[in-house]
Amino acid sequence: PLNPRPLRDGEEVQLAGQRFTVHWTPGHADGHLVLLRDDGTLIAGDAILDRITPNVGKWVGSRPDPLGDFLNSLAKIRELEPARALVGHYGPVIEDVAARTREIERHHEQRLAFLLERLAQGPRTAWELSLELFPQEGLSTAQRRFAWAETLAHLVHLERLGRVRALPETPVRFELVG
Repeated sequence: PLNPRPLRDGEEVQLAGQRFTVHWTPGHADGHLVLLRDDGTLIAGDAILDRITPNVGKWVGSRPDPLGDFLNSLAKIRELEPARALVGHYGPVIEDVAARTREIERHHEQRLAFLLERLAQGPRTAWELSLELFPQEGLSTAQRRFAWAETLAHLVHLERLGRVRALPETPVRFELVG
């Protein structure tokens, strides 16, 4: 009989006769883990992807700053110095993991700058900003929901950095601080 149990950050596990070290990498999901094999192969899941960036959303009940968690997880992955990464949904093996984590960080830095630029024009809701940050026509309802949650994660991160604040109104609008 199987006895599932939670894995702990830093724990070593045996899978298919191979030894892996577990590393907690929240951001894409609160409980996301990567596994580093002794030969430097990283089972990355959705922590990094090749052609797209992982969705990082703020959801009811999620950790306070999913984007901050995600950026810390990217730095953690880089510090592990994996030789290669096997990724989740998309793409081939990533051979230069450090370069890909930096690309993803730059992507989010650009999104944060975009939101600050838009908020310089006046307060806006996360929904309004998501329509500007993700202007693609024809997004499905699920895709539009992911876009809104990712926009909210960026706004919450900016709020935690003291760059924006949520106004005490319904619907909630965000404004620049200072």
